Amino acid sequence: MDIVEIEKIAVILLVSATKFLAAPFTAEGFHYNFWESFIITTAGGIIGILAFTFVGDFLVNKWRHFIALIKAPFMHKKAEVIERIPRRKFTRVNRMIVWIKTRFGLAGLAFVTPCIISIPIGVFVINRFFKKKFRIFSALFVSLIFWSLVLNGLAQYLQLSHKIPGVD
Repeated sequence: MDIVEIEKIAVILLVSATKFLAAPFTAEGFHYNFWESFIITTAGGIIGILAFTFVGDFLVNKWRHFIALIKAPFMHKKAEVIERIPRRKFTRVNRMIVWIKTRFGLAGLAFVTPCIISIPIGVFVINRFFKKKFRIFSALFVSLIFWSLVLNGLAQYLQLSHKIPGVD
């Protein structure tokens, strides 16, 4: 395995960890077969889920504290008080996420996370609503396997890299 092959795998892992929908098509563009593509994209998705599940809470807390420290002098309040002030903003996407959560629960959010919304955003939202990490990881893993099979099969069936000029 040469350095170019390692770079291709690293790119697919990174794309899988962040925007899973594009990963199988990227792997097919690098001319990996179905099973190679399935293994690499699934591994990247699992890495993304683990990273954003366990590191995400830490980063959210640090970010919230950082913003509170910046706002404190301007609001003439202590940073601890600012951290407790919730800021709600309802957008169409937020309403859709809350609708999925209330209608389908963890399974529904896990189902739409890898494909429809990205892994980082989906994991962040799921961690806000649910606290049991093992259940979160299990639901996301099952969803990831399903979407990996479907999207890798679709990518291999369509073979878009053969239809785009200039892609070797």
